[in-house]
Amino acid sequence: MGFDTARFDDLALACEGVGLVVDEAHRALLAGLTLDYVEFEPGDFRFIFINPNDAPPTAGGCGGGCSCDKR
Repeated sequence: MGFDTARFDDLALACEGVGLVVDEAHRALLAGLTLDYVEFEPGDFRFIFINPNDAPPTAGGCGGGCSCDKR
């Protein structure tokens, strides 16, 4: 992930005022993916990627595909 300018065969779109550029070679890898910008703690904002193939999070723990130290 980084900053770039759209090239000839890139997919360029805007979502809620944010411009996105996706290289054609990686487009299939992002099918169904959700990209979100969330605040984990006050002042701590991060991008998160939600894979549609991962299990949804469960109460009190992580969903499929994540790694955490909660046991």
